[in-house]
Amino acid sequence: MKNNLLNRTAKILTAIFCIMLLTTGHLSAQSSSGAAQKFKQTLQWSSDPNVLEYKVEIQNSSGQIIQSLTTEESSVSLALKEGTYRYRITAYDFLGREAVSTGWVNFEVAIAKQPEIKHEKKLESLAEDGKSLELDVNVADVTSDSKAELVNMETKARIPGKLILSAAAGAPAVGLSASETHAANKVRFTDVPEGKWKLVITNPSGLSTETESFEVKDTIKEERLAAAKAEAERKEKERLEQERLAKEAEEKAKAEAERLAREEAEKEAQRLAIEQAVREEMEKMAAEKAAQEAALEEERRQKEEEERLAREEEERLAREEEERLAKEEEEKAKEEEKAKRREQWLNYDRKFYVIAGAGTAMPIYDSDFFDDYVEKNLLNLSLTAQIGWLPVHTEKLRFGMELNGIASRFNNENEYYKLDLNTLMLQDNLVLRFRFKSKKVWWQVKGGGGIALVQERLDYSEIYENNKQNKTLNFGYFTAGGGLSVLIIPSAMFMMEIGADFYNLFIPDLNIGILNPYLGIGVRF
Repeated sequence: MKNNLLNRTAKILTAIFCIMLLTTGHLSAQSSSGAAQKFKQTLQWSSDPNVLEYKVEIQNSSGQIIQSLTTEESSVSLALKEGTYRYRITAYDFLGREAVSTGWVNFEVAIAKQPEIKHEKKLESLAEDGKSLELDVNVADVTSDSKAELVNMETKARIPGKLILSAAAGAPAVGLSASETHAANKVRFTDVPEGKWKLVITNPSGLSTETESFEVKDTIKEERLAAAKAEAERKEKERLEQERLAKEAEEKAKAEAERLAREEAEKEAQRLAIEQAVREEMEKMAAEKAAQEAALEEERRQKEEEERLAREEEERLAREEEERLAKEEEEKAKEEEKAKRREQWLNYDRKFYVIAGAGTAMPIYDSDFFDDYVEKNLLNLSLTAQIGWLPVHTEKLRFGMELNGIASRFNNENEYYKLDLNTLMLQDNLVLRFRFKSKKVWWQVKGGGGIALVQERLDYSEIYENNKQNKTLNFGYFTAGGGLSVLIIPSAMFMMEIGADFYNLFIPDLNIGILNPYLGIGVRF
């Protein structure tokens, strides 16, 4: 009987512990906001009527047993801080003897965090296949197994998606725990119908965040339909024009035939009248008849000659008119083709740009920095350069990224020493460009982070004689900042930028803020 109890209890605990590994692998401690939100941690298993009681032991990461308790229930409540732990559950039969033990099983208690989503677009376009959708978002505080879903605002239907983590191009980094939080910049979905949707991100702890509703449309299909419609309208106009020209030519030929028929009838009537008069006077005026016939014959020949010349003149004028119209049509087609090529060149979607310019670097806070470096030089010349790529293009909006660089020099000199501080700041920014009305004036907002390379050179004066201790030191510090600028685009290729950038240098025990107004000129292609 004891063997049967041990075998059955072992099978039950083995199945239970496999389930527990799935449910307790991400037990959540209090949220990242502190003690404002609490989570109850429960370790649970299926009970066995042949078990008298269970002993539950908890070890911390150092191997120290921090909790040991005995219960007749099939669950215990825990209140552990975040970290890595191990548990072991031992079942005892009715005689108080140990029946089966799970052995030590690892589990992790993670911090429950509320994901943050930044998504401002009101319209998202499906891919060329008309089904796939890729959202550009900024998502913070998510884990490698956080869930992303699209929720339809009308039907409440849900479509699961793939969250692309920024740190590892869509896959969790090797060696990182699944509970570590990351940032994500894209979410991909398949088989998405058109409609109004919202994006919902849910962490394994159950905390979720959703965006405002946005519309999903197959804009590429609409563009294809619009192009096909425009082509059909153009062909219909050409057909109607050809029918009109053919009808005009037919009417002109018909009128010419009627005119010739009338002239022929008039000549025939005139000839008959002359012949009738000649017959009546034949007996009286034989000689006159011959003379009159000769005169009439000459007149007829002259008239025929005049008619022939008139017809030839009309045909010549008609040919010249046709040649003139054909030449005008050819020139018109050439002008339209030139205008079309010129419009295509002017409206070409230029996504890359390069700008170089100059400005003045002004430290705006930290008194130590003012005293050491800029006491006598409030305005310091700076050279700026930007290389940007804006892959997202709409009628009034551009979005992409930019590599920004600024080189400046700060110095201070007195009778004791000369201090030079050469600074090169390189920063990778996200760029949002938009306009209100004019296509030649755009506003631009950018922000990001990078690194500042600083070279400090200290030259002591001759007052120190042989103990001058001149030295040059190089440093590197992280930076973060942003900027606001106005772009004037007078032509398709050239552009001018007027703006100001702000940089914060994260120096240990010292933060320095630098404001750099600048003017730059560049090209786009």
